[in-house]
Amino acid sequence: MSESNAPLRTASLLVGLAFCWQASLPATFAAEPSPGGQPLIERRDDGSVRKIVNAERHVLPGDPAHAASVFLASQALLLFGAPATWEEDQLVIGDLTLRDMRTSSSLSGTHVWKQAFVAGIPIHEGHVVTHLSHDNRVLFATSGLTIPRCQPVAHQPAYPAGTAIAAAAALLGGDGQRRLPPSAELVILPGQGADRLAWRVLLAAYEPYGDWEIFLDAQTGEEIGRQNRLICIPPHRIPPRIPVPVTAAAGKNPAAGVVRATGSGLVFLANPLNGHADRYGWRDGDTILDTVRDAVVLTNLDGSGYLVGPWVEVFNSDAPRAFEPSLVFEYSSLVTDGPFQEVNVYHHIN
Repeated sequence: MSESNAPLRTASLLVGLAFCWQASLPATFAAEPSPGGQPLIERRDDGSVRKIVNAERHVLPGDPAHAASVFLASQALLLFGAPATWEEDQLVIGDLTLRDMRTSSSLSGTHVWKQAFVAGIPIHEGHVVTHLSHDNRVLFATSGLTIPRCQPVAHQPAYPAGTAIAAAAALLGGDGQRRLPPSAELVILPGQGADRLAWRVLLAAYEPYGDWEIFLDAQTGEEIGRQNRLICIPPHRIPPRIPVPVTAAAGKNPAAGVVRATGSGLVFLANPLNGHADRYGWRDGDTILDTVRDAVVLTNLDGSGYLVGPWVEVFNSDAPRAFEPSLVFEYSSLVTDGPFQEVNVYHHIN
């Protein structure tokens, strides 16, 4: 991570908050005995719980989000070092609150994500994820919360989001062209020795190319760190400059954020072999694979003819990019590293 100073004028008073929701862990780490045995605990080096495996896998009433809350409340002392209470569909543990973020499903079950907040500000990567079977039995939960330090954390920034975006753009440099409108979110950033109030700025840049995440101290404007979160090809293969595409449908730069188009394509919604023992003899390259492609609607396209949207922009480092001005992306699955894989990437991430 790089570090620099970006001096900014302070326009508001800073209010201190004692961020001490887990000042200490219980003296004993073992859970209360239960007929089904004790849960299995996996800890980090700092003593915080990374994973708790449920020993009593009863079917719980309600939807998965409710079942996850019941389980986390029952294990709050073990997970967070303090008891939990219910307040308006959220769990409250001291100064910490856990709120429902999203629920997803997979072949293995259901996964409930909760986000941790302090004074209404999210803790960066402060997720607690509960994993359940399809019949609503809690299997295990994982926590991204480490033991915070009892340091005053300001919960009022000294400058607004727009100033943070401008400062981050100046630090990043380049030509200022953006693939998406920039954004800034106020977060609590855990760190060594202290937790800090920070602006998390996202810049989808063409030069230097990447999905840049830049953290600025919300009091001083100092750059805390940055990283390129672009996931498509290895960093050393990302070209230093990719031309800005022009939206064919409206002649506008997609960074303007006003063009949204709908297309269609063929994908595998799931592994075509799952649940089909009769297909286990199939091999890559068999023409029969094309018979199980699924037709899908591709939303949020920018209309340029490429697979570009607000959440994903697909590149192919081994072949020409898929380009369809009609926005109909129908390809054979038999071509290795071909455009069919691009359509799958766009659909499943979008």
